[in-house]
Amino acid sequence: MSDWLVSPSNYMLNWMRRNGWILPRNSYVHQNLLPPAQVDSNNIDREMTRSFDEIIFFGRLESRKGLDVFIKAVERLVDRLRQESVVITFLGANTKLTEINMMADHYIANKCNRLEIKCHILIGKSHTEAIQYLTFDREKKLVVIPSPIDNSPNTVLECLTHRLAFIASQVGGIPELIHPEDRDRSLFIPKPASLVKKLSACLDQGVKPARMAIDEWTRQRIWSNWHSVVHINGAQSQQDDTKNGKITLKKISIVLVYDETNQVEFIKALQSLDDQMYADESLEHLRIELVIAISTFSTQAKKPRAQQQQYLAEFTSTLQMASLQQPKVATVSEFLVDQWFQPWNSKSIHETVTGDFVLFIDKYDWPSLSTLRTLIQVEEFTNADLISSSLQYDNISKVSSITGVYMGCLGMNGILYNCYGANNVFMKRSVLDAVGRRYENKDVEDELDYGGAWELYAETTNKGYNLETIPNNLFFTNKFEVDGSSTYNQELRVMKYFEAILPPTMGLAPLATRHFLISKNVYLNEIINVQQRSKQLQQQCDKGKGGIKEISSDIISLEDMESTTPNPMMESRDHIGLLFVRGHEKSGTSWLKKVLNLHPRILLAQQEFHFHLLEDALDKFTDSHWAAAREPYISLTRKWYRSFVRNLVLSGVSPATAPLISWVGEKTPSPLSPLISGARYIVIMRDGRDVLVSLFWHYVRLGGFENWCGGQSKYLVDPVYVNGYKSDPLYFKKHPGQLLDKEVCFRHVAKSWATRAREDFQLVESLGEMKNPPTKVHIVRYEELHRFPEETRAEMYRFLNLDPDEAEPLSTDDKTSPGGFQEEGDSKNKFFRKGEIGDWQNYFTKNQKQWFKEEAGSILVQLGYELDNNW
Repeated sequence: MSDWLVSPSNYMLNWMRRNGWILPRNSYVHQNLLPPAQVDSNNIDREMTRSFDEIIFFGRLESRKGLDVFIKAVERLVDRLRQESVVITFLGANTKLTEINMMADHYIANKCNRLEIKCHILIGKSHTEAIQYLTFDREKKLVVIPSPIDNSPNTVLECLTHRLAFIASQVGGIPELIHPEDRDRSLFIPKPASLVKKLSACLDQGVKPARMAIDEWTRQRIWSNWHSVVHINGAQSQQDDTKNGKITLKKISIVLVYDETNQVEFIKALQSLDDQMYADESLEHLRIELVIAISTFSTQAKKPRAQQQQYLAEFTSTLQMASLQQPKVATVSEFLVDQWFQPWNSKSIHETVTGDFVLFIDKYDWPSLSTLRTLIQVEEFTNADLISSSLQYDNISKVSSITGVYMGCLGMNGILYNCYGANNVFMKRSVLDAVGRRYENKDVEDELDYGGAWELYAETTNKGYNLETIPNNLFFTNKFEVDGSSTYNQELRVMKYFEAILPPTMGLAPLATRHFLISKNVYLNEIINVQQRSKQLQQQCDKGKGGIKEISSDIISLEDMESTTPNPMMESRDHIGLLFVRGHEKSGTSWLKKVLNLHPRILLAQQEFHFHLLEDALDKFTDSHWAAAREPYISLTRKWYRSFVRNLVLSGVSPATAPLISWVGEKTPSPLSPLISGARYIVIMRDGRDVLVSLFWHYVRLGGFENWCGGQSKYLVDPVYVNGYKSDPLYFKKHPGQLLDKEVCFRHVAKSWATRAREDFQLVESLGEMKNPPTKVHIVRYEELHRFPEETRAEMYRFLNLDPDEAEPLSTDDKTSPGGFQEEGDSKNKFFRKGEIGDWQNYFTKNQKQWFKEEAGSILVQLGYELDNNW
């Protein structure tokens, strides 16, 4: 893609060649330049060898910069350093040493205290302040740069430029910076023994600055001459490109999203596209197909297609566009363009676009004036299947814009975070056909989670498609967050594409996968917490000028550190309890979760975990003739499981919200048993007859539950009847008896409900008979929550020792109110149906009543839904 490649070292060019990079023909080395104001022009040849009384570690305080090598060398020289009163200074950014769970400055101070040597720890210095410290009284200082691996570090270049005596590790491109005659006395192997030998020689013989391999004047001259050559070649190349007409793409479909919330961005995007087509002659022959995806959130989505097109025509006519033709219109689910932008998964979009290439633009973004030309040139030069770019954020900072740069990673790096690209993506139509999910709008609901752009990039790159990421800002955005946090389910969806390409010996089992995600989230939470804590301290300092003791120096002495203990860096979560929602499928567990989450001190995970699958495996693991079936292994296994579950659900709690949260957990429609000691459970019970009707309706509208016929059939409802419903939403109102007419399936579901209800009820009774039960369970009747929602949810909050008045009100908008569900003909959200009490009476025939009585009649009476079997 590049015409020229400039590397600061031969080491980097050779590394790229060894790793399979195809380099441009014009690839050469040019060492980094420093601002002219920093260049010291004094003749270094006149420098005399001198002694020193201060050794300075210069670089970030971390192992990657050789901190451990340096400290081990100091330990071995401690007697001589004490004897000659040499001061050890650490100058660099502070970091957390994850291997010992301690901040670097604390670790260094404790180490110096034990060695009884004088140390200065200088952290938080700006670049200018660091150089000022190094150059002040430079004749008495020796700088040490012990990086175990480096390309062309500016630390070495700055020491050379400012005539500082230094020694550095003989790795990467460092030797290339130093004059050949000075390398022997300035370089060492990044091992403690080699550094000890070099420091001893310096103490014995003295030190003096090293010379540059290429002096600053020569480097500046080469750089200046190179720009004149590039200008000539670049102009000629640009003329040739125009003459040859390199832009030969056939047809491009551009998808813009519209609703009432993004009119500003929508107008900017249209104007930018129109300006590009009008001003750039090389784009004149391109065929552009503009597709407006109207979000179902928009009021326009509910209107007929003709009215939508008329509205957009009137709307866009005011922009006086000269180049863009009348756009096409498609309707896309709001869940595919809001939280996780992924219109490429929309069936309506897939059926509307006809271009050889498709450009998707986020609803809150707009392209730059060079976007189309750049994307097309990159595609023609690289034959990329997908192209992404960097993104400029204009609303995050009032001072300046911020750029979100994506590395365009390939391989395992993408398992950690989205390093591929932003939501705006240019792809071949063949890629869209291969990976697009083609969801219908009625198939998408807020109960389900999709992976967004991260999943798209992970899937395509792991399937062999070529992704090119452009570092330039080809798009601008009005978003307020650089990158939204990922969800557990999104991470699992991304993970499966990496699991598919790993060899069997490295397969990521579900348990290992979850453990990895927990560890990752905990680590990221620590980073976020440190950043937030730093901001809080800065704000306190800004507000409390008179109330805070003024610090006279940035130097941290040993006396300051002796009484300091390591900061755990993590907000305490010990006060947070575990809460689990259980119940039979279609008993209202999803509704109950939404109601509980209205309380600000409750955080139930968006997705189900289905811990019972893992519990079944643990039961088999400990119920055998092997060692795990005996103590102490049983207790250790259960202890590990409790810790695992707790860490898993707590990983979704951010440091900022941790003090507010009292209960965290999840809901899964599963049996109450087995219980986790110390946790609390809320079980929702519902009339089994309504459960059965709701479950069969779920199958008709969403699919699923195919295995609920006892293995004898995969159809709960005859496919002929299901197709009849798809043609006529009122089909089962006209033929109510056909919904439940498969006896084998009816009996299987009824028996399942009866068994689950009986076992859960018996377990709750047994807990009530215990003097000190291991956990507490609260039973909620679906019917009571429906009839008396306020009283019922207040009882649940009090069961959790929470104030009911703190909870948000019930609402039909978020489907927490009993009236927030829908009729059969309304397909806005298919997961929730009507939620009626006694809806079974609209569908049960005489035979079906008898089937239910035989399978579940006794427990129905025991739970109080009927007085006897004569209903």
